[in-house]
Amino acid sequence: MLIYHQKGIETEQAPHYTIKNFDFNPETRISHIEFLETKKYRRIERYVTRYGVRHPIYSNWISKTKSIKKTIKLTNEKLENLKSEPYPICDFCYEIVSRLDSDEFYPSWYIYERIKDEEKAEIDKAHKKFEGKVYEENEILKKYITEINDFNARSALDLLEKDELGNELEGINQSLQKAENKRHIVLFSFLTIGIYLLFHSNLYISKLNEKKLAILGSLNEVEALLEKNKMRIVALSEKVNQSKETIKRIELEKETCIDEIKKRYEAKIQAIEGLPITFEEKHVFIPLKTLVGLKYEKIKGCYVIRNTENGKCYAGQSKDVINRICRQHFNGTKVKNIIFAEDYYNSTLENKDDLFEVRIIPLSTKDELDRVEMELIEEYDSFQNGYNQTKGNS
Repeated sequence: MLIYHQKGIETEQAPHYTIKNFDFNPETRISHIEFLETKKYRRIERYVTRYGVRHPIYSNWISKTKSIKKTIKLTNEKLENLKSEPYPICDFCYEIVSRLDSDEFYPSWYIYERIKDEEKAEIDKAHKKFEGKVYEENEILKKYITEINDFNARSALDLLEKDELGNELEGINQSLQKAENKRHIVLFSFLTIGIYLLFHSNLYISKLNEKKLAILGSLNEVEALLEKNKMRIVALSEKVNQSKETIKRIELEKETCIDEIKKRYEAKIQAIEGLPITFEEKHVFIPLKTLVGLKYEKIKGCYVIRNTENGKCYAGQSKDVINRICRQHFNGTKVKNIIFAEDYYNSTLENKDDLFEVRIIPLSTKDELDRVEMELIEEYDSFQNGYNQTKGNS
């Protein structure tokens, strides 16, 4: 279907990117990323002329996809600043780091986002847990309130019945009063038809009394029901109050629980440390893979390379220590110098990136370099039982 030209018609959409391939070498920190860039656009099919004006006619959306390859060395500095990398790498920074699949490469911002995601998940779980309890208690509360309403409705009907019975009883009492007042008249006419009138009067009074007794019995029953309903309503009202208190307690527990979760994750966030960017002299060994990830800086000094599996060492000196270690002795963390090769390839470690560690001692003068190198060879016994083939410069 062709689209006629309209003012403001969209003819091109912003490109959409996806990661097709991702390859990361932890030994060298080199990453190869292949993105697929998909663009959508409309093509002008032809023109039509209307009222002397030439109008373009556009096609439906057409998709065009091309591959974009990027190579980036993911040093610690790059990882910490991956969000600032050029597009599209910056948009896929979270996915890129997650594909590294090792916490030793996780920058501080990634750890922060992971912690916040975990916090949200735990808070959501707590909300559901306590909301479930509140829901159950609310259902119980609704049940009690419904029962109270039912008993109130019954009591209202019973009160109506009581009023009706009371009115009826009052009518009977009035009738009995009238009947009693007429009995003395019957006595005066005893010699004529008085016997019949007296009998009729007594029978009428007797029926009224029977009816009165029946009404009194019904009234007693109604009053008993009213009292029973009243007691039941009082009991249910107490349960309603208990349920409301339980709901308040659950809500308070939820707030306390969520506050504790937030405090716990805040402590985790406060403990986040960024990946080391540059070398810091701490007079200790650091993993070779950590050194590979540091920002390059020219350091003059001595160094020791130690095999963590068998303890064998190599001591050396250089005007550019990091370059000597990471590019001449090793290619990243993979052995390049033959003196380490046998132990490297015979190592039983599952991850050979963990096999070597290094110590760097920055120095200034040639005399210092020669003296410290010899001291290190002796200290770590690297000539007799290590990788050094001499006792050092003399």
